[in-house]
Amino acid sequence: MRGVLKSGEALRGVCVGAVASLVAVHCANAALTRLNLNSYNDFGLTLHYQSQGGGQTSLRARASALDATYQNGDALPFGGSSFIGFSLSIPELHSHSGLFDSQNDSSLDSELPNLRLNSEGLLRAASLYEHFATGISYAHGRWTGKEEGAALQLAIWDVLYGDGSAVNNPRSAFYVSGADLLLVARANQMLSSSANQAQPNPNVTFWNERPPGHNHESHGRAEFDDVLIGPSLSAIPEAGTYFAGVMALLYCGMFWIRHRNK
Repeated sequence: MRGVLKSGEALRGVCVGAVASLVAVHCANAALTRLNLNSYNDFGLTLHYQSQGGGQTSLRARASALDATYQNGDALPFGGSSFIGFSLSIPELHSHSGLFDSQNDSSLDSELPNLRLNSEGLLRAASLYEHFATGISYAHGRWTGKEEGAALQLAIWDVLYGDGSAVNNPRSAFYVSGADLLLVARANQMLSSSANQAQPNPNVTFWNERPPGHNHESHGRAEFDDVLIGPSLSAIPEAGTYFAGVMALLYCGMFWIRHRNK
């Protein structure tokens, strides 16, 4: 009986160690990552939006996709060096670089305290991103799909803060003025498409800027800290970690079967 107990304790130790090693890999990805944000200046316009307190604010800005390139800190979990992202906040200027950590959608309401966020806005923004961001890229100093990226940025802002149907509706809590007409038309096409729906379990990642990023503290307005949406960057442990974990779990299973049959 004592031998069985010792074997059981050894088995438990192996299993706990295997699970702990896999959890440790996952938790390591919670560290901060410094990203450099590259954008373009082709589509200037004025944003009109409602603050959390109900006041209307106007802001001269530009609509642009963002090339988020890894600089230092915790590596991007998927092993790449950059991704195409979009702002969920409304920054006056996009930071040149900043420290970011990945977030889930349920934690983002508190990260946008000065903006009135629609209840299904994050899920709709994720769906729009998954459908329309694939044709936008940045490589060798050149952008592909600039207008598509700018239109998608407007559509994302509108499902988050506006009526989710037209980016140029002046009766909405969010709308744009002074924008290129073709850009507005494309953004409204995105909003009228089947992609504008609150799909559960979106395959995206949200990135929240953390101090001491270059995030416009001088303005004293929290909405200027950037919150980004990007592709799913699910952590992929190295092959050696997977192998060790799988072998340990197989050992646990074989050991349990042997003792069960005794």
